[in-house]
Amino acid sequence: MASTDKYILKIILKLYYPVIIIIDCHISRNRHESR
Repeated sequence: MASTDKYILKIILKLYYPVIIIIDCHISRNRHESR
């Protein structure tokens, strides 16, 4: 059970890591535009 949870976590991280980076870039861009 624990091994499958770790495997699922790795898949989620691989899928969401680029999304988090994209969102972070958008937030930083919005902050620059507001200033």
